Formats: sequence, structure tokens, C-alpha cells
Amino acid sequence: EPAEWTTILKQWEKGEYALYFMGSWITGMVDNPDDLGVFSLPGCEGMVFGPDYFNVPIYSENIEDAKKLAAFLAGKEGQTISASSGGHIAT
Repeated sequence: EPAEWTTILKQWEKGEYALYFMGSWITGMVDNPDDLGVFSLPGCEGMVFGPDYFNVPIYSENIEDAKKLAAFLAGKEGQTISASSGGHIAT
């Protein structure tokens, strides 16, 4: 039976759901990411950083700097850094 994905996430975290296909961001959504049993699926030789979008609010105090950051993150160097760290943006 279809279920909303966050419902399945909680079942998976409690060990009630065997396998859950999800991106690496899932570690930030569970109570104890150190207790997860995760693995990469075979056959993937590359990685793509693919957020849905970057946005700069029109009323931002730093519009030009935000545009520069978005351009950097979307550019070759930013994507190389992201891919080398598992697709995460460092915080």
C-alpha cells in the first residue's frame, strides 16, 4: 500500500521496513545516524550534485554575494568539492 515517504522513514529507522532507497541527506533526518545500516548500490561510477534550485530572495541584504555563491556552487570547482564530499554542502 502506498504511504507518504516520511512515514516509511520512521518505520525504516525503527527496523520495521527492510530497505529504503534514499539519498545521503537522510542521515540528517533520523534520530541516530550512527545506528543506520546503509550501503551504496552497485553500478554507480559517478555522482551528481542536484539540488532542485538555488534562490536569492529579492529583499536579501547581500544579493550580489548570494549570486556569486550560487554561481560558485553550480560551477566546476563547487561541484568538484561537493562530489568529493559525498554530495553534501559543508556547513
